[in-house]
Amino acid sequence: MNQKGQVLVISIFISLIAFFLAITLSSRFLSSLHSFITTDNANKALKVSESLVEKLLVIPDATLKTYVNNNSCLQDCYLQFEDGSEAYATITTLGDSVDTYQISVAKDATTEINLEGYSTNNFVDVCWNEKASIEGMYVSETSGDYVVNNYAYNAVASSYDSFFDVASPGYTYANCFKVTTQNTPVLLRIKSLYESSTLYIIPKSGETLPFQGFSFDINGRYLDVYKNLVVTKRYQISSDIFDYVIYQKSLDTALSK
Repeated sequence: MNQKGQVLVISIFISLIAFFLAITLSSRFLSSLHSFITTDNANKALKVSESLVEKLLVIPDATLKTYVNNNSCLQDCYLQFEDGSEAYATITTLGDSVDTYQISVAKDATTEINLEGYSTNNFVDVCWNEKASIEGMYVSETSGDYVVNNYAYNAVASSYDSFFDVASPGYTYANCFKVTTQNTPVLLRIKSLYESSTLYIIPKSGETLPFQGFSFDINGRYLDVYKNLVVTKRYQISSDIFDYVIYQKSLDTALSK
């Protein structure tokens, strides 16, 4: 009888081990399954969001401006797939405002600020906080000819050895320089050297910085999973080689800078 009791205890013990092992394996399986389903749902939410971005990017700027002005873009701001995933977009303009315009520039990359329509004989301030050096190329038009004025500034706390001018602190930023908008303003090309930088383009008080592009805030959803994308459609920007074209001596000479 004592031996039978020992066998019963061992059997119960083994059963408990098997039971808890089964629970552990089931828990892991359910966790993996939930993770897989969540990832699949997130991919569906992302896919519909990216598709809506593609839809918006081909819409003409004039139409997008109308949508912003009317605070409505009808069905162009909505997309739904057959699986039930859907996405909504909110469109806002960049620039076209008296406020400071912020833009990030990667190391050794060039960005472009549209100045068409900005007032003549005025100025804009270019500011940043990083230790990057900044090259600027202001392009204006006079009597059918295009004129270029160059700017090159090191940060106040720069450790880079160059012969650039030194920026000055301004507003709430560590480094600033002023660009005078002589003649008829066209554009300002800016290059960030040595480091990436976040630039702050500040129009003169009371002046409106011209239109710079659009921002698309996309919210995609599939079931209970959401994805948010923020995409910028910039005003046309010429590639880096455009800097060399500006300095070309004639149509018959090689590009130089």
